[in-house]
Amino acid sequence: MRILCAPDSFKESLTAGQAAEAMARGALRALPGALIDLCPIADGGEGTVEALVAATGGRTESAQARGPLSGMLVEAKWGRLPDGRTAVIELPAAAGLALVPRGRRNPLHTTTFGVGQLCLAAIEAGCRDLIIGLGGSATCDGGCGLVQALGVCFALEDGRVLGPDSGESMTGSHLEGIRSIDLSAAKAWGERGLRFTAAGDVTNPLYGPHGSAFVFAPQKGAGPADVERLDRGPRRLASLLPHADAQAPGMGAAGGGAFGIVAMLAGSLRRGIELVLDAVDFDRRVHEADLVLTGEGRLDEQTLGGKAVSGVVAAAARRRVPVIAIVGDASPAARHWTTPESPLPLASIHALSDSGDPTEVLMREAADRVAALAALAVVGSHR
Repeated sequence: MRILCAPDSFKESLTAGQAAEAMARGALRALPGALIDLCPIADGGEGTVEALVAATGGRTESAQARGPLSGMLVEAKWGRLPDGRTAVIELPAAAGLALVPRGRRNPLHTTTFGVGQLCLAAIEAGCRDLIIGLGGSATCDGGCGLVQALGVCFALEDGRVLGPDSGESMTGSHLEGIRSIDLSAAKAWGERGLRFTAAGDVTNPLYGPHGSAFVFAPQKGAGPADVERLDRGPRRLASLLPHADAQAPGMGAAGGGAFGIVAMLAGSLRRGIELVLDAVDFDRRVHEADLVLTGEGRLDEQTLGGKAVSGVVAAAARRRVPVIAIVGDASPAARHWTTPESPLPLASIHALSDSGDPTEVLMREAADRVAALAALAVVGSHR
């Protein structure tokens, strides 16, 4: 039996690679003669660099950059693919929620400036095609911090001008006070042949009831009044950049970071999971498999919008290969996704949270627990 282990990361607990190895360990415990194909994946967020570098034989570089909070510096990794001109940058490496202590989480005060600095590091290294993975952000700055680092200047209503050397990074709190935007530096990048691709994992628009603020800001520490303000800011930003469709699917990814890349850097937007699955040759690998084990931190309605598990299931369904999901937790609705007519037809679902143990214990013991559930899942698939 050939088993394809293709999970995403379990945020703040396991990388995609660690999750895949844990699934393999459990599968071999249940079926010692199984042939295992390790295929860690990502949907644009954490693990995108790892997945694309591993799939293509690229290499990992690092650079110092500003973190999401004022005064924070991080050593962040980015990937360089074998063609020498393509860079893969994860937004969460410099602006991820995991970088912000729980007591300080509030997307009014976080920035993507450091992500722009990683772009600069890649450009200085000779890269001209930049893929920016957008999941797992701590931000709602519309990508303004990112493009600020690349030279875009924002004139505010209070008279300040925030540019690459101003010392103050654009955050979600600045957006509704923007008076004008100087895009001359961004246009210069285009004239030099640079191409930016935003790899997103959601289909939400920039603003409104299904936009970046109302759907995602509460998860990043925003209160009700903050959410209202964080929705007004992107509306103001969009009004200054009418050439881009702010309400197109996916523009709300990473607190509007997708919109910023498209509208201010003339970038393109692509579903991250499709980009990664293409790079790892997933269609061929799933065709050779008898069973797929996949997973992520939480299985819920957002999974359907372009998350890793949905991409795996869609690809496997085309080859009629069953998929088992091993997850940290699953919403009540998601637990019923085990019938052919469900929105995400899985063979079975196994959640670490079903043990009833505290979350901190599950996270600390995640590798062993994923392995145990993988063994249980493989045994169940043979009944």
